Amino acid sequence: MMIVKLRALCACLALLALSACISSPEDLAAPPSGQDSYVVLGVAPSDINLQIVNGRLRKGVFRAGLFRLTELSYKPDDGGYIVMKVPGNTNYAVVSAISTIWRQSFLGEKYVPSGAKTLVFEAPAGKVVYVTSLQYRRGAGRLEVAPTQDLERARAYLRDHYPALAGRLTQARYAFLPLQ
Repeated sequence: MMIVKLRALCACLALLALSACISSPEDLAAPPSGQDSYVVLGVAPSDINLQIVNGRLRKGVFRAGLFRLTELSYKPDDGGYIVMKVPGNTNYAVVSAISTIWRQSFLGEKYVPSGAKTLVFEAPAGKVVYVTSLQYRRGAGRLEVAPTQDLERARAYLRDHYPALAGRLTQARYAFLPLQ
């Protein structure tokens, strides 16, 4: 009985910690503070949910944080972009993508880049950055991803949805690195 209560308490504390990290559209109306970064990431098709975690780079390998309390799920809006407010001067990686269109279970099909390379990017503090656009498609029994670059399309999206951020948008540094 005590273990059940302890697990429930831990789950509540984790949700409380995550709620402070999740940004709402109102939070994105003003430029980022000196500690935060706004990250813009294109994703297609729109049914893809990305799990993104923070972590560290060591010897060309991304290592996710120990407790993964910062793992968040992001889904693009109708415009095909995810705009997230995250702590700055931090590295992030896409650790999985879940498609609910290509269902293999009621939860959808999950792509996990185990041993393979995944998108890793830096979120510099006080900046609004565009990382890349990820196009997912089903192939050979799994989800395949192809990155494309279109900074001006991302800027146009911000002009329509978050005008205060559009003029500050710059290209982020990113790479496809092994995940550990």
